[in-house]
Amino acid sequence: MISLFTKNKTITLDCFTPYQDVYEYAKIDHAIKYVPEWWKNTPQVHPDQDIQTIKKCPAFLNFYKQGIVIPSWFEFEMLISKVSEKENMWKWQSSSEHFDLADSHNNYQFENFSGDNGQNFKMTSPWVFKTKDRVEFLWSQPTWNMRENISNFCILPAVLNFKDQHATNINYFFEYKKEETFIKIDALTPLVVLHPLSERPIEIKNHLVSKAEWDHIRTGVKNFFFSRNTPDRLLKEKKKIKFFKRIEELQG
Repeated sequence: MISLFTKNKTITLDCFTPYQDVYEYAKIDHAIKYVPEWWKNTPQVHPDQDIQTIKKCPAFLNFYKQGIVIPSWFEFEMLISKVSEKENMWKWQSSSEHFDLADSHNNYQFENFSGDNGQNFKMTSPWVFKTKDRVEFLWSQPTWNMRENISNFCILPAVLNFKDQHATNINYFFEYKKEETFIKIDALTPLVVLHPLSERPIEIKNHLVSKAEWDHIRTGVKNFFFSRNTPDRLLKEKKKIKFFKRIEELQG
């Protein structure tokens, strides 16, 4: 049984970046601060139909009250073209030097999903997260903030924790279409919403750290093993390392 004390105990989400501009202007924050303007301007009752609008929808409000946002630290533009039946092309530009798509996944990594016309693009994030407790977070798309791109791309959902791994890179997916597709993301647009799978309150702490410390947090014990090893294997090895360190401490 979970005690009342444990249920109400705050979870601290520590968020680290080595970049001054990202830290000052694009901090990690609660999603309620990113409720879209169109919702704010919506009346509670439709003036012509005399019915309640989405303004009174508790599901919408809970999505923002309980979520955490990684906002865009850049302006971004992408052009997607189908050159021929066998050739596709996509090109992009960003206003930030702390942005890259170099780690985007090749289609053969998930070809039964991507098919012939699907493509992943993975934003390398300047943030790494840490929690002391193992809390799972549901990773999903802030659709209500992305109306203009609702048919252009989607986020690939996931569940992850930040005790065992700390990267926050964001995976998107799009399809090549017959016509060209132009994607634009403005600065400070919510890129992803994280919902903790816990009733415990979340306290967000943003930290500006050195690049060396950021790399240390991001990498963890990853370089000890081949990337083909599963997260479960990494977790077991981390526990083993902690065990032997404790033995050394006891032995003096």
